[in-house]
Amino acid sequence: MDNKIHETRVDIKNNDKAILKFGFGFTAFVSLSATVGFVFIGISQIKEDTLFSLLFFALAFFLYIVAKRYIASAFYSEYVIVNNKALKVVYKSLGKFKETEFGLEKIIHIKYIGEENFTKHPLDNETMDYIGFGTAEKEMQYIISMGTIEIKSDETQLRFGKNIPSWEAERVVSDIEMAIKRIG
Repeated sequence: MDNKIHETRVDIKNNDKAILKFGFGFTAFVSLSATVGFVFIGISQIKEDTLFSLLFFALAFFLYIVAKRYIASAFYSEYVIVNNKALKVVYKSLGKFKETEFGLEKIIHIKYIGEENFTKHPLDNETMDYIGFGTAEKEMQYIISMGTIEIKSDETQLRFGKNIPSWEAERVVSDIEMAIKRIG
């Protein structure tokens, strides 16, 4: 019996354009700069008006969370590792590493499920987005999107493959299934 561990890595290609990554990076930079500014204002006002100072600290905290999400969206990568016993979905970003493991015998399905259907912003205009609400809404939807591929087991359900087209998702699912058949 062969006790060697055989692993196959399936990369998920993210076709994000450079301008999108630049936009997320720039927004994160502006948010972090505003965070630092609000912290300094909060510190300078703490003796004179504590409530006003707390407001600036809260704004700084909110902008820090926003900047962190933008940075994560700009610098993430995902891949799947299949070995003799398990399938691992790995998410890496700047300062974040998450690995979700599924036992091969417990997997119910791996399939493409498509993009999430988000509601349209009520102030989005069909012809031209003068105010920018539609663009801002699409940007936030991209950041909070879970993914287009789903793996389900008895205990866990995971969506991954953020913002990839259907043909890329089908390739990833096919490669995962072939790796499981080769190993099993």
